[in-house]
Amino acid sequence: AVEAKFWQNFCTAAGRLDWIARHDDPIPQNALQAEIAAWFRIRSAPEIMDLFAETDCCLSLVLDMSEALANRQTAERELVRRAPDGALQALFPIRVNGSAPDTREPLRPFTAQARSPAISAPLRADQSSAALHRTRE
Repeated sequence: AVEAKFWQNFCTAAGRLDWIARHDDPIPQNALQAEIAAWFRIRSAPEIMDLFAETDCCLSLVLDMSEALANRQTAERELVRRAPDGALQALFPIRVNGSAPDTREPLRPFTAQARSPAISAPLRADQSSAALHRTRE
């Protein structure tokens, strides 16, 4: 945890008060990270979430895609929706005027005609990329 108050809350809920003083240990904190990883490894996800349910320490599960799509927060925020073509889209998570963003147009295939001259033309030995940018301005 970056902020000491969240770290203290985490350590207290985990029952590891001995970790609190190690918040400012020099980085890399490999030994502390290994202890925390071992602590998590012997607990189930539901057990961890129950233990930290009322703790202010910025802890959440890392979800796989199916779990993320079924997650209440994902659904309420409309972060992932189906586009008209049926594709799932992860959308920008900011609402404007109370509305979630619209889905995007489907990607168009990349074709040689869509390439800009700057991309398709290799640099000459006497030409730098900075010179190429100036010629386009």
